[in-house]
Amino acid sequence: MGIIKTAMGWLPHLLIMAGALLVIAGIIGFVISRKRMAEVQDDPASDPSPEPRPQLPPLPDLLDSRPRKNGRSRAEGPGRR
Repeated sequence: MGIIKTAMGWLPHLLIMAGALLVIAGIIGFVISRKRMAEVQDDPASDPSPEPRPQLPPLPDLLDSRPRKNGRSRAEGPGRR
């Protein structure tokens, strides 16, 4: 019975220490990621290329989700009324 009371007394302290370690690890990770982002932005290879980007072919009518210009909805296909 004494062991359980001792463990219950230490539990809040252990949780506080674990939380503090997690906060410290998060801060270290944040600092490291900021340094990596600074290195990537300074990298000359990340400058935009003067070459134009290739154009993709247009989407087929079936996959095109934009509204049609003639006012018909998709449910009103050629054979549906």
